[in-house]
Amino acid sequence: GEVAGDRPASVTAARCRALIALERFDEAGQAAAQLEELAPASEETYACMGHLLWFQGRRAEAVEWVTRAIDANPNRVENVRLYLDPEFPRPEKDPIRTLDRLMKKYPQSWALESLAASLFMAKKDWDAGVVLAIDAAAHGAADELLVELTGRMGHRGLHKEVARLAERAGGWSKFLESDALLRSNLAASLQQVGQAEAARSLWSSVYADGSVHPQIRRRAAEALEQCEIHC
Repeated sequence: GEVAGDRPASVTAARCRALIALERFDEAGQAAAQLEELAPASEETYACMGHLLWFQGRRAEAVEWVTRAIDANPNRVENVRLYLDPEFPRPEKDPIRTLDRLMKKYPQSWALESLAASLFMAKKDWDAGVVLAIDAAAHGAADELLVELTGRMGHRGLHKEVARLAERAGGWSKFLESDALLRSNLAASLQQVGQAEAARSLWSSVYADGSVHPQIRRRAAEALEQCEIHC
């Protein structure tokens, strides 16, 4: 049932996702059928079938496929986000109760923890949100999710908590090749809590990366200047 090492199945899954995004549902259906032949019991097949049926308006049929996809990989964020759609037919209507149930079923899922953290932060329940964000980082949360969470925490002034998040994830040096905005968020908070060497290293990695957006590199340059004066 594993697709990652199966090139024909991986290519077909990518094509199916692209066709769904383009709303070319007839062709997406053909790709999904081909994928089901290549990898019948895979997360990719479940996800492609579930998303296709959902966007075709066949929502009752989509439920079983999306549920199977989450069961196969509870860290696939787009499947969980679809499951959390307000119109998705699920046992609970409240998204936090839904995530609580799923987290009990999949206790190591950083995607579920990250999404729950984001919801709690949006509701101004920072204590619960921070605990979940740190747990998500410890379990290996993807950069795209940590960018949002560290950004929210830093904006709130929770710099010690961001430093704790980095520590639980394996230490700040683990992030030296991560998303530039995530490195910036971590560097800003670590600078605030007096971890000057870590902050300088992260800012330097951002500034030295020519592929980074100029505005983010400019922020890194300004922070490095401050480090020279104050760190």
